[in-house]
Amino acid sequence: MRVFFVLPIFLHLTYAFLAHFKQLHDNSGQQQLVSENNDLENLRVPFFVEKRRLYHTLNGTAKALFTDTEESENDDDEEKDKDDSDNNDNNNHEEEDEEEEEDEEEEEDGYVTINTPSQGPANCKSDSHLIETYDQLQSLQVNCKEVIGDLIISPVYDDTVVDLGNIQKIFGNLIVEHSSAISKINAESLVAITQNFILRSLTSLIDINAPILKSVNSIDWKILPILGTITLDSNIMVNQNIIISDTSLANIDQFLKVKEIDIFNINNNRFLETIKSNIDTINVQFTVHANARDLELDMPKLQFAQNLTIRDTSLINLPNLERVQSSFQIIENLISSLDISNLQYVGGTLGIIENHQLTKANFNNVSEVQGGLMIAQNGKLDKINFFQSLKQIGGAIHFEGKFSETNFENLKLVKGSAFIKSSSPNLDCSQWITSSNGRSIIRGGKVKCSSARKSNFLNIDKEGVVLDSIENDNDDFDEGSEGYGGNDNSNGKQNKELLAKGTKKSSLKNKFSNSSNSLRTSTMCASLNVFILVVLKSVGIF
Repeated sequence: MRVFFVLPIFLHLTYAFLAHFKQLHDNSGQQQLVSENNDLENLRVPFFVEKRRLYHTLNGTAKALFTDTEESENDDDEEKDKDDSDNNDNNNHEEEDEEEEEDEEEEEDGYVTINTPSQGPANCKSDSHLIETYDQLQSLQVNCKEVIGDLIISPVYDDTVVDLGNIQKIFGNLIVEHSSAISKINAESLVAITQNFILRSLTSLIDINAPILKSVNSIDWKILPILGTITLDSNIMVNQNIIISDTSLANIDQFLKVKEIDIFNINNNRFLETIKSNIDTINVQFTVHANARDLELDMPKLQFAQNLTIRDTSLINLPNLERVQSSFQIIENLISSLDISNLQYVGGTLGIIENHQLTKANFNNVSEVQGGLMIAQNGKLDKINFFQSLKQIGGAIHFEGKFSETNFENLKLVKGSAFIKSSSPNLDCSQWITSSNGRSIIRGGKVKCSSARKSNFLNIDKEGVVLDSIENDNDDFDEGSEGYGGNDNSNGKQNKELLAKGTKKSSLKNKFSNSSNSLRTSTMCASLNVFILVVLKSVGIF
């Protein structure tokens, strides 16, 4: 009799163990997927960008480092020419030729010197120079014009001014972090930083003075909430990244000579009024957001960007932008017009969203959008008719707002679904629900198009053939009725009733089915118990 009671308990425990093991396995899989997704968020620079960056470091940066040396050499040459002016013409020509050859040799020697730091005192060379006191920094700058290794100002630095004095070149990073005391960084002699200029969490920093700084690999400035003044050389070159976040700067226009970088990220500068740059190529990320609401963005020479996101501006000037390799997002700006008329290609999603003052736009050169196209909640935009060259959309389309017209004259294919919703009674959905050759341009399975008067729903196969459709008055249109779409175009109320009845019947059926299954299981268990009892009694156990 004990076996009879123990067996169901054993089976129940086994089932519970297996269910718990499956849940643990699923959770571990989800955690692994989240970890992989987080890894994907780290932007990686393509190989061709690394190659180009190395070229700039060895050549373009080198020229900036030794501009002063070349100028002094030219002055010496001019003095030699004046001293030899009394000689005959033949001698003058010979001397000029010799001087030109000497200039070329000196220039070549200069390039070698750039990549090979001069031999200085031993204390000028280290993997890193950690500066904790004013006296340590003074000793370093007096003895070292060239610092080899990272120069790091400690969070416990005991003065309010970081004065680099005579230091001209840093072959490494310049790092100043996590200090509430430092108010000024003075680098009047500094010409070059071969790695990165990093400033972070300096809550009292007001002024950065580096008037002849001509070359740096990256600028990474974050959480400098009262920084209001920066002085850099007008010809400064930045090879990799410009990141400026959480400052009190009013203008960022110090990088007019920079042509190509990986990341240009300007964010959370609450007093920033203008950004002006002549950058033409951004290889990884271009982001401007959360600055002053009246910010004017002027990038007149930008031609290529990998990813581009612009938020919270009052003017966007990108007259020469031709290609965005991945996504292009223009969100929550105060712009009244948007002219990106040279843009031809977007490799990801193109989004124009919640620009409440926007009345007109021009994307008429865009021929292909590889991702989706989303134009939504632009309250004053009356017509979506500014993609006259667009032929193909690789994802879905989502249009929502008060517009009365959608016009895509050359659009031949939308690989995703289509959702078009307007509060205007004048919107004509015919472009999206009919086709001259009998096939829809939408190939993503569903089309929903509604105005203030009418709503249309279509099911479409991959070949563009309409499988079924519904057309209703807008008040009766119910997205939940899409499963009952038919060619008879029955009204929305009937569809709702059918849907409600079908749901109720389905619910009753499920309840009856569940009850039947429970009764069947109980009967089987009881029969099994009786059978086991009879067998045990027949063999003499009971």
